[in-house]
Amino acid sequence: MPDDFAISDSMREWATTKAPGVDVELHTDAFLDHFRAAPGSKGLKLDWVATWRNWMRTELQRLPLRSNVYPLRPARSTTDERVAGWLNLPDPTAPTWELTS
Repeated sequence: MPDDFAISDSMREWATTKAPGVDVELHTDAFLDHFRAAPGSKGLKLDWVATWRNWMRTELQRLPLRSNVYPLRPARSTTDERVAGWLNLPDPTAPTWELTS
């Protein structure tokens, strides 16, 4: 890993279009730490920019698995929806509004 490796504007632009949602700074730091700590031939690559792009693609694939973005309402199973419909129950996740004077 070259000591002066840094992401360029064109790499950042590539990440914006090809790996949307990936935290480029965070994962670039992880990329740098990983390969700087790799012993021997594991830390040697012919094309560091291509290796970085592959790292970003991998992080993009992992994104849905560890997304910390929660939906506004918890997901309900279709069974819950059918039973609630049969029983004509209100949606327990729906907000309730109370008017006060």
